[in-house]
Amino acid sequence: MPAPRPEAAPAPRACLMTSPSVKAPPSPGLPARPSRQRVHGQTRVDPYAWATDPRHPDLRRFIRESNRHAAGVLKPLTPLIRRLDAELAALTPPVEGAAPFRHGKYVYHFHRPADCDHPRLVRWPAARPDRPRTVLDVNDVARGHRFCVVPFYALSPDGRFVAYAVDLSGNRRYTLCVHDIQAGCLLPDRIRNADCHFGWRRDGRAVVYASLDRVNQRPARVCLHELGTPRQKDRTLYREGDEAFRCLIQPTNSGQFLRIVCFSGDTEDVKLLRTADPEAGPFAATPRAAGVVYDLDHGGGLFTLRTNRERGDFSVFVAKVPGLPPERWRPIGPRGGGVFVERMTAFRRHVVLAERRRGRLRLRVLSPADGRCRILRFPDPVCEAWVEPVPGMSGRTARIGYTSLLTPLTYYDGDLDSGHLRRVQQEQVPGYRPRDYTMWQGWASARDGARIPFTAVRRRRHGPRCAGPALVFAYGAYGTNMPPWFDEARLPLLDRGFIYVLAHIRGGAELGQ
Repeated sequence: MPAPRPEAAPAPRACLMTSPSVKAPPSPGLPARPSRQRVHGQTRVDPYAWATDPRHPDLRRFIRESNRHAAGVLKPLTPLIRRLDAELAALTPPVEGAAPFRHGKYVYHFHRPADCDHPRLVRWPAARPDRPRTVLDVNDVARGHRFCVVPFYALSPDGRFVAYAVDLSGNRRYTLCVHDIQAGCLLPDRIRNADCHFGWRRDGRAVVYASLDRVNQRPARVCLHELGTPRQKDRTLYREGDEAFRCLIQPTNSGQFLRIVCFSGDTEDVKLLRTADPEAGPFAATPRAAGVVYDLDHGGGLFTLRTNRERGDFSVFVAKVPGLPPERWRPIGPRGGGVFVERMTAFRRHVVLAERRRGRLRLRVLSPADGRCRILRFPDPVCEAWVEPVPGMSGRTARIGYTSLLTPLTYYDGDLDSGHLRRVQQEQVPGYRPRDYTMWQGWASARDGARIPFTAVRRRRHGPRCAGPALVFAYGAYGTNMPPWFDEARLPLLDRGFIYVLAHIRGGAELGQ
């Protein structure tokens, strides 16, 4: 469906730098009261240990004084703050969420309306889009609670139930709940103290989940829960005995298997459960070797493996059956050349790889049967793209998510045979015109001479690319990348002449492992 024509963008506003300068009064101080602590044979002096007690009267007095101080300092900026609030409210998309998808006889849409704090899942018969019905409303789950997060949900294969993980305290000890869509009510089943990731048995009458141990919240025991039975009767399918490893439950893209991903800091292996008969227990799909990561998926045809066993930036292999010795895996995809294989998803006749080369991400489609490959082409050369995990979509079509510093969140259906992308949804930002802004990628030199990529965006009418004030955002640790996501909240800054720079510093994996 073509996107509606956006309204004209507002005229450039005065730069934030022109706001009246404020000479701030001295801020309140937190008194230092040194205390000594001896831990592991080391003595540490902490002047503010007393402030860890949130009920301490001196700490509460300090917070009240700090709030009054902040209100006084910001008072001259009240007109600007109100103006920015109004601009941000006007830029907020009316509906935020992923594109609708079909599962069985119904079409589902998980989205957050503008007047809600949490998302809701609705569905309608494929032939009657005029009959939507809410099947999960996180706003109802959150009602009466000060904190609520639902990080994951999963539809049963027959579409009768939706199970979800909820945390109402913030401690990441989740409770798994099951909603009967036909009856419109919650089942009495409550699986407490669980990890948030789980999967269904194929008949839709049992859930496979990872239970957390009570010492360090490690998901280490994989269990099967039959709906309508007490949790005490849940069957243990696998127990991870190495305390350095945690278990993650993930379905393969075909839905025929559940992966038990056992991972530690630098080691990962996979065991598989057949969704048709998980009670038969797991079987090892990949070996466990220190320092080696194995990522496995199944799309209905060959098994696909992504591993760093041969090269640090990962290689991709296919095998007819899991558990084969590595020498019987058939290599596909890139074998070097500075290409980092970040993710992969298996389909019935294709494999989609998310690769990075010189800091830029691209999606490559491989056909293991005939060796063909193609790169999916997106509007912006510097972007973030991924394969959406849509149930039942493992044939020749992939649901692709896409965004950039210029492009709001967009979803495509990608034909894996031809590489053609059909846009199915794009987030609508009122008044935003991408052509009014420009984006580019550059390289900066660190003090030791290392070249570091960055991505930048600014409004076109404010002069050359690199002239003007800049806001630089950077993070680098744990191999976490800083993707160039679109964010309407930065538009008021760009409209006032700022450049927004996303620095892909070391610690991320934009340039590989």
